[in-house]
Amino acid sequence: MGKILVIDDEKDIRKIIREYLESENYDVIELESTQFIVETAKNEHPNMIIIDVALSGEDGFTAAKKLRDDEDTFLIPIIFISAQKNEYKDIVEGFFVGASDYIAKPFTKKELLTSISKVLSFKS
Repeated sequence: MGKILVIDDEKDIRKIIREYLESENYDVIELESTQFIVETAKNEHPNMIIIDVALSGEDGFTAAKKLRDDEDTFLIPIIFISAQKNEYKDIVEGFFVGASDYIAKPFTKKELLTSISKVLSFKS
């Protein structure tokens, strides 16, 4: 169906997301930090990127800015996920830096897959 890059510093969250996505035939690439996000996106050409906002080290917003500043990655849709930064101001900031959607943790399989489907339908 497509390829999705998932960045979350929690291994268990990445595992859950991987299971959700693979059950729908998505290929999944995982990173535990944003250190190589731009390089990975350039090499792997994902259809979408899912980024946790509150990562140790560089946060998801900063990573999204880097993706948006690169001519090879600026059009890749981004969905932010977050358990901590779910206030209105956080969500607005997420959209300001280029998010296509913003999902609060914990989320269900249906919530995640619906968001992905919606975002990818706009890209087509």
